[in-house]
Amino acid sequence: MAKRLLPLLLIVGLGACSDSVTVTDLGKVKKPAGHDQMAQEALHPKERRVVMPPSVRGKYESVEVLVDLPKGGKSVRLEVPLGGYAQAAGQGVEVAAKDYLPSFAMVGEVITSQENGPANPAVWLDVRVQGQEVFRGWVFRNEPDLMPPLVPGYAVKLLGVKAESHKDGAG
Repeated sequence: MAKRLLPLLLIVGLGACSDSVTVTDLGKVKKPAGHDQMAQEALHPKERRVVMPPSVRGKYESVEVLVDLPKGGKSVRLEVPLGGYAQAAGQGVEVAAKDYLPSFAMVGEVITSQENGPANPAVWLDVRVQGQEVFRGWVFRNEPDLMPPLVPGYAVKLLGVKAESHKDGAG
């Protein structure tokens, strides 16, 4: 008997559905207080002051980064001197490296390194492809997707760091 009632209930249930929809006007949508300011800060993040501890200052020479190009483009691997830039001219990729911190930490308005060991390695990079800025910000070795690129489809990764070499044998 339940098998006979099921089709009947389905037909009655479908009959109750109609194509008409009632729309309720909720009025003008109000943005939460501070929404516009937060949106602007997300588009233009505030650059905090970087304080380089003496144990880190001058210890590192360059970083090795990987720039993944979109739509099946080749990946570009570059060694970038800290405080300088490197380019892969054939692909129009240019990377500038500013600061490297082996143990990135943000304390209030200051960015620093908590220790000299590689607990949370990060580097500030500016990446341009064919003259267009595609990434600007901190790249974390352990969390490469933490800072999204400015242009979708690109990815930037910190692969490693090279310590300062002491050519005079003093170090």
